[in-house]
Amino acid sequence: HDALVMAFGCGGRGVRDRYYAAEIDTIFLLTDGSPTKPDSSPDSTEKILQSAREWNPFRRVTIHCIGIGSGLNAPFLQQLATEHGGKFVQR
Repeated sequence: HDALVMAFGCGGRGVRDRYYAAEIDTIFLLTDGSPTKPDSSPDSTEKILQSAREWNPFRRVTIHCIGIGSGLNAPFLQQLATEHGGKFVQR
C-alpha cells in the first residue's frame, strides 16, 4: 500500500483529474511476498485494490507487477495488474 501511495504521489494531479496531464504513465511494482503494513502485519488486499482504483480512476497509469520467489499472493498481484492495464510476471 505505502509503495503505491508514493508511486501515485509522483503522478501528480493528472492521475485523478482529467484536465491535467499525469506526470507518470507506468508503475512497476516489484515484490517478494504478500502485502504487509509497516509493522509487518498482513495488509488488506481488497483495501489496496480499492485504493488503487480511487487513485487511478481514468486508468492513465499502467501497473505492472513483478513477483519474485514463492511466498507471493499471485491472485492479488494478477488482479492489480489486470485492473490497471498491466501484466503480472512471477519469477
